[in-house]
Amino acid sequence: MNLYYYSKSTRIARLMSGAIITAILQGPAFFSSCTQVLETPPSRTEAQIYIQWTKNPTPEVLDLFFFDLQEPGLLDSYQQITNWYGSEAVYGLSGAGAKRLVALSGKAGETPLWANIRYFGDLRGHSFSLMEDSPDRPLLCAQTELPAGASRHAVLSLQSRLSCIRVHTLSCDFSQRPYSTSSFHCDKLFLQYAGVECRPLEQDGLPIAWINPGPLDSAAVARLPHPEMILQPGCGSVGPQKITLNQNFYCYANPVKVASLGKPLTRLVLEGTIDSLPCYYPIELPGLMAGECLEMDITLLRMGSPDPDLPVYSESVKLETRTVPWDQREPYTVTF
Repeated sequence: MNLYYYSKSTRIARLMSGAIITAILQGPAFFSSCTQVLETPPSRTEAQIYIQWTKNPTPEVLDLFFFDLQEPGLLDSYQQITNWYGSEAVYGLSGAGAKRLVALSGKAGETPLWANIRYFGDLRGHSFSLMEDSPDRPLLCAQTELPAGASRHAVLSLQSRLSCIRVHTLSCDFSQRPYSTSSFHCDKLFLQYAGVECRPLEQDGLPIAWINPGPLDSAAVARLPHPEMILQPGCGSVGPQKITLNQNFYCYANPVKVASLGKPLTRLVLEGTIDSLPCYYPIELPGLMAGECLEMDITLLRMGSPDPDLPVYSESVKLETRTVPWDQREPYTVTF
């Protein structure tokens, strides 16, 4: 991560770690659903908030909320920031008491969406959906606490709630089976029990809506703006030689590591045939974390399941996994 910090004294950009904007927050509280970025900075002592992100394109619009830290968490101020990237600073106002600062990806002109937000608990009900999200321009969120005082400093690290599942290689090893000379013909790959909606500010980080809770629901997947996040074509015939696929799938993070009532594990399903017989490999995935990529090398060891909702285990599939960055980009260079 590369962060560029603007220094008024030297008027240069110094490389520290991620791309940033500086928000100046002080003075009396205010709220207006139509509040815009101030043209000139407040004259009082400046408090600086650095907002940084990694791996993703610059968010075009940010909604900033400041809530009283003391219960019931009353909304102190709100501001929508648009067309801010590259500017020296963004200025806003909030009360001097201890605050909770929340940043969410927004859309220009949608400030009326927040008209009913009075408390932090109201905002916790806000959700992200795959109907609006994508790996190319993911929805981002962050929150932090600000101490009381006229001068404050904090860092907000914006993060996507998406997880990436990458199938790196695929092969078969049926050498110990009666069908040792057979191969698996992979017709398609898809995510099962995949999170399609989440509340980014909830602490448990679990999805609140799922797609493909059982067999593939092609109609539901097709309604997504980016169905390839959930469903992709297969690679055809798979034998002992490893095939490099590097196919990426995306859904909302599901940190559950052991399936329990109402909290299913997300699965990757390989659908195809062996000797013309329908065959499925529903592979339960370990806990999926937000902003991370689970990369897998998959070796099929025996005939899969006849039912896409019956998971296969170690005697049927050898799975090698690792966590890697799900997007790597050259660092941004920001000059003020």
